[in-house]
Amino acid sequence: MESRYPRELIKHLKEIRGYTVEKTGNRIYYVSGDILPIQIIDSRKLSVEDNLWLKNLNNKLDHTEIDRLLAESARQDKAVQIAAYMYAIVNANSRIMEETMKVKRKTFNQIVEEAGLTAEWEAKGEARGEARGEARGKQQEREKWQIVVADKDAEIVRLRKQLEEIKN
Repeated sequence: MESRYPRELIKHLKEIRGYTVEKTGNRIYYVSGDILPIQIIDSRKLSVEDNLWLKNLNNKLDHTEIDRLLAESARQDKAVQIAAYMYAIVNANSRIMEETMKVKRKTFNQIVEEAGLTAEWEAKGEARGEARGEARGKQQEREKWQIVVADKDAEIVRLRKQLEEIKN
C-alpha cells in the first residue's frame, strides 16, 4: 500500500519497465506487461460513498472508518467473503486497531463479534464440515458396496466353477 501520488511509480513502470499503463476510471490505473495484471488506485480521489472498500484499503484509517467498515460488512452480510480484505486492513492499521480497542475497552474478538464476523465464519466452517462429512459418508457407502459387489462376483465365479465340475 502506497500513500503518495502514483506519478513516479507510473513513470517508472512506463519508462523503465516498459509496461503499458492506462487510466480506467477516476484515479484507477491498469498496468499490463508483467506476469500478473496490476491495478494502481489513488484512493485519495475516490468518493467514500461509491468506493467504500477501495477507499479504505490503506494504512491511514481512523476509528470512525474502521467502525464503518465493520458495520457495513455486517450490514451487507459479507463477512465471510471479505475476510482477506479485513485481514489486510487490520494488519495495515494495527496501531489504530489497538487504539480503537482501548477507547472502546473491548478486545479484538469482541469488536469482530459485534460486527457479526464470528458468527458468519463459524456458520461457514460448520457448513464446510457438514459437506465434508456428507462426502466422506457417501464415499464410505460406495466403498462398502464395491466390497459387496466384489464378494458377489467372487461367489458367482465360484458357483460357475462348481457348475462346470458338475456338468463334467
